[in-house]
Amino acid sequence: MRACFVCPYAYPLFNPDAPGRFGGAEVYAWLFARQLARRPGYQVSFAVFDCGQPQHERVDGVELFTLPSPARWSERFLERLRPAVQRRSTFPWLTVSSWSASLAWQLPLGGVAWADARLSKEIYLHRFDVAQRRHALEQAAADVYLTFGVHHVTAEVVAYCRRAARKSLLMIQSDYDLLSQYRRGSRALNLYAEPGHLCHYGLAHADLIIAQTTEQQALLGERFKRESTLIAQPIDLHEPAPQAPADLPERFVLWIGKADDYKRPYLCLDLARLCAPTPFVMIVNRGQPEIFQSVVDRLPPNVRLIEFVPFHLIEGYVSRATLLVNTSAYEGFPHVFLQAGKYGVPVVALSVDPDGLLSRRAGGIVAHDDLPAMAEAVRHLLSNDAERQRLGANLQSYARSRHQAAEKAEELARAIEQLVL
Repeated sequence: MRACFVCPYAYPLFNPDAPGRFGGAEVYAWLFARQLARRPGYQVSFAVFDCGQPQHERVDGVELFTLPSPARWSERFLERLRPAVQRRSTFPWLTVSSWSASLAWQLPLGGVAWADARLSKEIYLHRFDVAQRRHALEQAAADVYLTFGVHHVTAEVVAYCRRAARKSLLMIQSDYDLLSQYRRGSRALNLYAEPGHLCHYGLAHADLIIAQTTEQQALLGERFKRESTLIAQPIDLHEPAPQAPADLPERFVLWIGKADDYKRPYLCLDLARLCAPTPFVMIVNRGQPEIFQSVVDRLPPNVRLIEFVPFHLIEGYVSRATLLVNTSAYEGFPHVFLQAGKYGVPVVALSVDPDGLLSRRAGGIVAHDDLPAMAEAVRHLLSNDAERQRLGANLQSYARSRHQAAEKAEELARAIEQLVL
C-alpha cells in the first residue's frame, strides 16, 4: 500500500533543527505517518514545503519530498509593490505612501499584474490546480493521498485525486474546518483568507473523511451531508518526558498555542490578572504578528512568555505544570490535552470540550465562555490538591484507554485498506 501524506508545514517535526512553525495538524500527520511506515506492506511518503532540506530524504522510514510553493510573476510583483502603494475603495483607488522614480513604470505594470493575479485566482477557484504541485503529487504515485484540515492544499489534493483516479482521505483537524459558511460558490473568507467555496470543495469531494470527535461527525452530517469514520487523535504514551527547564516555578498554570484570533492568547492575559499572583507560563508561537505583539505589550507581571519551544521538548513543560488552560474559540481534539493527560495534568478550558472530555469524563473543567468562572475554576483547583489529582487521573485514564498511537494507526490502516482495496 502506497500512502502519501500531504501536510506541508510538518518538516520541523522530522528535523527539529529546521526553521518553521507547526500546529496540531502537523503533529497528527507526523505521528500517523511514522506509525504506518512501520507496518509491513506500507510505503509512506510525505510532502512538505522547502525548509532548506534535500529534495528527497528518508526519515523514520518515511520518504519525504518537497512540495513546491510557486507564485505567479504578478503575485511576486504586487508583493514588492505593496510597501509603497495601498489600495483604496474610492477614487483614485490607489495611495502612494513613498514615491520613487521607479514607480513611474511600476504603477502601469502594477495594473497589468493585478488583472493577471485576479484572473489566475478565478481560474484556480474553478480547477484547484497548480501544475508544479500536481507534478510533485504524480511522482509520489500513491494509492491514497491523506490531507489534514480544510484549506487550499486540501482542495488541490482532492482535485488531483479525482483527475488521476486516486483515492483522497481528508482528516478533519478542528471544528473550524466545518463552518456553515463553507458552501459552493461562497467567496466569504475565513480567518486565514480561505474562500468558503474552496473549503467546501475538499469537504464535498474527498473520498473518505476521518473525524476526531463525535461533534465533528454530527457537523459533517448536518452541514455537508457527509458520513465519516471516527479515529481519535494519537499520542505516544511510552516516550518519557524530556528534562524541564530548571527555572520554572514550582507551581504554575500553562497555556500553549499560536497567536491568532482562533486560539485567543489575549484572553489568557485577562485570566492571569484574575488569578494573580499565581505564575502563568505562556508558550506562544507567532501566528498573526499584530496579536503576538499585543500579547507582548500587555503582559502582566505574573506571566512568563516563551515564543517557541521545540516539539520534542514541550512535554517537559507539560509534565511540570500544575494546570493546563485553553482559551480557544474552536478546537478539534487538541494534542496538548493528550499531553496533559499523559502526565495527569487537568485542563481548564474557556469554551472547548472535545467529546465531553472535561465535563462528561471529568478530565477538567469547562467554563462555557465565562472568563470569571474560568478564573474561579483555576483558583479552586490550585487550592484543592485532591480534586486536581482526581481530575488529572481521569484525564490520564482516558488518554491511555482511547489514544494509544499504535492502536489509532491500526484503525487508520483499516480505513485506508477499505477505501483502496
